[in-house]
Amino acid sequence: MRHIEISTFANDNLDFQYAKGADRLATPWQVATSRAEFLATLPIPEGLIVDPACGSGIQMVAFANVLSRPACGIELDEDTGEFAAQNIGFALKSSPTIRANSGVVIGDGREAKSVLEAAGISEAVGFLHLDPARPKNSRTHDLDEMAPRVDEILSAWKPYLAIGERGPAIMLDLSPRLTDELRAEVEKIVDSLWPNLERTWEWTSRGRGRIDRLSLWLGSASSIGIERRFVRIPPDSEPSLMIEGVSRKSEIQLSTRHSNPGDMIAIIDSALVESGLVHPWFEQVLSKQSIEWLDIKGRRPTIRHHGQFELPASEHGLLIQAKGRVIATFKPPLNEEILNLIIDKAQAKAIGDIRIRVRVDPREQPGLQSMLDRCLDERAKGMAFICQDLVDGALLLCLMK
Repeated sequence: MRHIEISTFANDNLDFQYAKGADRLATPWQVATSRAEFLATLPIPEGLIVDPACGSGIQMVAFANVLSRPACGIELDEDTGEFAAQNIGFALKSSPTIRANSGVVIGDGREAKSVLEAAGISEAVGFLHLDPARPKNSRTHDLDEMAPRVDEILSAWKPYLAIGERGPAIMLDLSPRLTDELRAEVEKIVDSLWPNLERTWEWTSRGRGRIDRLSLWLGSASSIGIERRFVRIPPDSEPSLMIEGVSRKSEIQLSTRHSNPGDMIAIIDSALVESGLVHPWFEQVLSKQSIEWLDIKGRRPTIRHHGQFELPASEHGLLIQAKGRVIATFKPPLNEEILNLIIDKAQAKAIGDIRIRVRVDPREQPGLQSMLDRCLDERAKGMAFICQDLVDGALLLCLMK
């Protein structure tokens, strides 16, 4: 074990630093600070912040900065650990006392006692954060592929965790690719150490229909009575959008009725659908409206609805990829012949921009989109999108509202 003193690397001219190739794995600062600000609203016990697999340390220093608490990171790779130390020095430059009491230990995060001795730490751990490494190129991630293992870390640090009114405060940063079955396995690990410990699963997205982070907030870091939480991080400094509730994925079933001109269509953020919290959101924005699912898979979950969206705030619009009214239907597949028919219809309706929201061969999509862009009159103000009704496969041309 080797303890790196943060003051050695403190330099006001530094920006965040990363080991080679580690920048794409690091938690984006906007995401890291959003989570830290939410954690600050929870009654976590007093004590040190510990991250047993801190990597470049971005999430750890966000917690330390927002909570005004010292942090100890542990990292096996020496180069990565030194960059983490630099990042702590940079992020905590306005908090010299917190910075002086923070540090990085080069070593094995599973050896809790040795880590604390190397860092000269005697106080309890108020908050434990774990973001284990996992394979880069895999469609799914098994728990055995994560390093260090969740069960080994929790077992090692359990004796050193401060216990609040609702138990220890822990956050597990897990792979967004975990299946429902693997999430259940994680919960079994937690129950084996702290039976009935309260927990909240959180799906975090920065858009583009993808889950950027899947995390499990435990004990004093969980939200009372909240099983799941979806957080949409906006592209700028606006507040994050949060949806909370219980999963109702089982209620999602494809409609058996095909779409017709006049129907209202919307493509919903697929990350929200994946979180299982789309129906609690519908209750806010499509209150008392009937909703029919046309497509529930992939990046473009599509619904048919029967009224206008009533958005409580503008940021709710981030969860709608596209919406409009069907003005024409076409037989699949989407090819140049069908595009010519769509272009004729678009020109008659003064549509100057059409986006393709249909599953097509990735090799063909750029050519099809380019054909639309070339043939439409960009001076026309109308905007539309093409989607697909999986009931009968029909292509829907929807004029955007």
